[in-house]
Amino acid sequence: MAPDARVMAHCHWHERADRHPTFILLHGLEGSSSAHYMRGIADKAWAAGWNVVRLNQRNCGGTEHLSRGLYHSGLTHDPLFVLRELIEHDGLSAIAIAGYSLGGNLTLKLLERFPAARVTAVDAAPQMTEVTAARAEGADRLATVTARFEDLNFPPASFDLVASAMSLHHVADKAPLYARLFRWLAPGGALRVADQFLGATEAIQARHWDLWLAFCREPGHCTEAEIQSLIDHAAAHDHYEPLHAHFRYLAAAGFAVPDCVWRNSMYAVITAERP
Repeated sequence: MAPDARVMAHCHWHERADRHPTFILLHGLEGSSSAHYMRGIADKAWAAGWNVVRLNQRNCGGTEHLSRGLYHSGLTHDPLFVLRELIEHDGLSAIAIAGYSLGGNLTLKLLERFPAARVTAVDAAPQMTEVTAARAEGADRLATVTARFEDLNFPPASFDLVASAMSLHHVADKAPLYARLFRWLAPGGALRVADQFLGATEAIQARHWDLWLAFCREPGHCTEAEIQSLIDHAAAHDHYEPLHAHFRYLAAAGFAVPDCVWRNSMYAVITAERP
């Protein structure tokens, strides 16, 4: 870390912290350690037995007085310093990093710094996996798989964390997928899903669509032709289900403590743990 820079983190330690895995959470653009998604994930990780470090990026969360420089999507020095401090000073050996938006970019860049880390990126679109591979600059710790969720096959206990963003609503039969995700996670692993979900009633779902259409029609967002194209695409390819259906599938697959940690109309973040 630069001599003229300091950062603030909210840390949550279990008794005998070195016997618990530790989650470092990185917030997104204009966020902070107090963002709702940061607090929600922290609560669930803590309940699952993880230590949690909610890290403010430089100048965020009311810390403008601590550093002269500004944070940006490529500034890995600060989280890298914190990570090394946890390993070398606190003696922690099992550490995972999760990032949101800009924080996700930082997480990918941190991969370049740690030769023992392994990430598997999956998308059905070859353009997406090609861009991801290019951004990783050939790092041999990043594997990309171009396939639909339904066609994936990994050995049991392949991952400590599975994160899905805006993908599961494309899957028609979600129960078998959750069962496979459970098998692919190692014991103690975590599942994090950010996606679109059906309203619990027709009235709620209609309200969600009204809010979405109002947002799309704000100045500079979408034309009527673009909105109709999105509606047609959703009708042809998307398979939305309510949160309670997802929780039922997760429980049947064997996941523990499924929960919704954030929701804004049709968009939500759900979590579950593999015992």
